[in-house]
Amino acid sequence: MSEAAVWLGIDVAKATLACALRLGNKHKNKSFANTSKGHRELLEWVVLHGGSTPLHACLEATSVYGEAVAIALAEAGHTVSVVDPSLPRAYAQAMGLRSKTDGLDARVLADFCRDQVPTAWQPPSAKEQQLRALVQRLQALTGMKVQEELRLETLREIVRSSVETHLKWLLAEIERVSKEIQTLIDDDPDLRGLSETSCAGRC
Repeated sequence: MSEAAVWLGIDVAKATLACALRLGNKHKNKSFANTSKGHRELLEWVVLHGGSTPLHACLEATSVYGEAVAIALAEAGHTVSVVDPSLPRAYAQAMGLRSKTDGLDARVLADFCRDQVPTAWQPPSAKEQQLRALVQRLQALTGMKVQEELRLETLREIVRSSVETHLKWLLAEIERVSKEIQTLIDDDPDLRGLSETSCAGRC
């Protein structure tokens, strides 16, 4: 059993976080928006019901949507585990829990966290977070560029100059963000190592 006295299960979706706080033998359930404001409200809710008692939170490693709340919890001093979805699923089956709702999934994660004590997750460094944000922005800009290029094929002349101007801006911004990414990697040995590892045999 975990050394923590309060366990938090979080069922993560793109827009919402279904949360179950286990205090002794009871659960408290509440949902929060998966936004910075929602994360702050979650932290306040945890303090309201758990006080300064050590907290161990658990969520599934199913998508990118859970990383921000995991970081918020870790930065607040809580233990966080990000687990393979098959593990709490097997735990639920062993407990005879068959129905699937967000609230129940969150409770299963809280109970799984208490009973199985999954390994603590290590949040990415500040530099890694900056790099991810830049890469996501570069991907978005590249997607916009492709869309505008496709529009050029069927546009009326009256709006062509507007799209061409936007394309010029997009190309300049893509180049600027690309350089910022490269500078960030070049200036940080850990990021250089990550880049070299991910590119091994492919770059």
